[in-house]
Amino acid sequence: MKILILTGRFGMGHVSAAKALQQEFEKDPYAETKVIDIVEHMLPNMHKRIYKSFDKIAEKYPTIYNRAYQTSESNFDLSFSRFFLKKFYRLLKEEEPDLIVSTLHLATKLTSNYKKKKNIDIPLVTCITDISSSEEWLTEQTDLYLVATEDVKAELIKKHIAKENIIVSGIPVRQEFKQGNNNIDDKDENNLLIMGGGLGLLPKSMDFYKRLDKLPNTKTTIIAGNNKDIFDKLFNLFHNIEVIGYSNEVHKHMQKADAMFSKAGGITLFETIHAELPIIVPRPFLAQEVNNAKYIEENSLGKVVWDDEEDLVSAIEDMFANKAERKKIKQNMKHIKESIIDSPLNYITGFMKVKEVAL
Repeated sequence: MKILILTGRFGMGHVSAAKALQQEFEKDPYAETKVIDIVEHMLPNMHKRIYKSFDKIAEKYPTIYNRAYQTSESNFDLSFSRFFLKKFYRLLKEEEPDLIVSTLHLATKLTSNYKKKKNIDIPLVTCITDISSSEEWLTEQTDLYLVATEDVKAELIKKHIAKENIIVSGIPVRQEFKQGNNNIDDKDENNLLIMGGGLGLLPKSMDFYKRLDKLPNTKTTIIAGNNKDIFDKLFNLFHNIEVIGYSNEVHKHMQKADAMFSKAGGITLFETIHAELPIIVPRPFLAQEVNNAKYIEENSLGKVVWDDEEDLVSAIEDMFANKAERKKIKQNMKHIKESIIDSPLNYITGFMKVKEVAL
């Protein structure tokens, strides 16, 4: 079975989910998978500028970003030109996939538009990479949805998606994040991990880091990612804070940490759930991250600091001071892991067999 996974680098969550699904599919010795950045493929001379512009809008102008996101909720329909459809036709002719999996709503729309216009029935699986039932992800031509929670499934059913076409899989994370947590609750030293997500969004106040460095019995690791400004500003500046740039070993840092401070990205959230790592989230600005933050609160997975005036360092200190709360959070994360279909491969291959019989 040839599986084509379509994604895009609007943040790194979509790509991370695509790679996690690829890793899952490759457990099947008969599966051949390929991940393609659909924006890069369609616009090879423009994709870098497109992604750079998106990153700037998301970081500097979240109100504009949220307005666009809300517009997509209000029956916004994306139409594609003949140019894109021709390129997509050539892509399918070259790859000849048996199944298309999308972790990017634009890829879902493009595939659906092509299926509709060409009247073909190639199976399409859409993986929604946030705790969301936003209209931007929904099309009549999607055959199967992978969603994060039972609540999202219920919302899709209300929007007339058949329940048998929805799998509650959580947001897919790579296998290395599923090793649990190696920390010891009764140790003397606390380990804090700070991440800024794909955009490297980290607190800018130097007072935050100065106070963090002075927290008793606390060591902090900051993964700055692509945020070179923060890396240069903080590198080797503090005794109890280690700053690193981009890392391929985030899972190892999670396994050693006692708590994490990070924005509420969907992938990051489910990585912490699998690592059973309590999370502290500063006030979210992007619409989908607000949904994720609410999920954290409703399921007692950590602490969300909604008020800009509230002290972030105190929130971190309180998390370390309350071992009973951290133990409860870990238990809640275990329950969530038990409630989701962690390996959707069997369900997807079963769906494919039913599809073949129907054809």
